[in-house]
Amino acid sequence: MRGLVNYYGRVKVLIVEDEPLVARYASAALEEKGFSPTCTASGTHALDLLATTAIAVSFIDIGLPDMRGDDLVRTLRQMDSNHPILICTGFDAAKYRAMFAADALIRVLQKPFTQLELLAGLYSLGIQASA
Repeated sequence: MRGLVNYYGRVKVLIVEDEPLVARYASAALEEKGFSPTCTASGTHALDLLATTAIAVSFIDIGLPDMRGDDLVRTLRQMDSNHPILICTGFDAAKYRAMFAADALIRVLQKPFTQLELLAGLYSLGIQASA
């Protein structure tokens, strides 16, 4: 996991969410449990970060202002087929579960979600806090 943790040994999580309250909630929930979250509201910025920074897992909202989250997921898959992704949606989660069912490294989380549900989604991808 070298490079996928920060200086303090915390697992790096990229949160791609344009709703400030959801981004702050997810960030605080993860930080409290020993993760190192980084937030962005832009799919384009997320791709830049993912191309230049080691990130252990991405938390991606479906409704982004500059691109659809499912398009971001597909682009990310072309960049790295082994990167774990937790999709977050306020829409029909079953639709996205079916859309990405063949990918063992993608989970879908329905909004609104609790800290426990967020952590369970990460754990189901094999991602646990290291601190």
